Amino acid sequence: MNNVTRYNFIIYGLKKADFTRFDQIFLEKISENLIADGIEQSLIQKYMHHASEATFTQTSDRSIISQLNDMIYLARYDMDNNIRQIGVEELNQINRLSNQYPMSKLPQIFPRDAMQHALENLSMVNT
Repeated sequence: MNNVTRYNFIIYGLKKADFTRFDQIFLEKISENLIADGIEQSLIQKYMHHASEATFTQTSDRSIISQLNDMIYLARYDMDNNIRQIGVEELNQINRLSNQYPMSKLPQIFPRDAMQHALENLSMVNT
């Protein structure tokens, strides 16, 4: 989950060997998810140009931890109750839904909209 936009997605089916190139996989998957969420290709390319590696940090921000837990709960619920088999299409459906849940801490309310806003501002600042 992105701390600023709360944009989130699940990467499914990773194997032990995948973690040696996790930065690359992460950037590929975030690009795929942004495309699936209807973000303009030019904004994604600008983002990928500036994103040299994925950064993971610990947080003690209770609102972020709470929202992470909510997304995990909702994804599990969707997997357990709405999806018979987990495959690429089903996972894409869960990833689309997870960024349509309202987050009251965001000015744009929805993570997908907050991510688009952040990418638009990135493109203006770093043109």
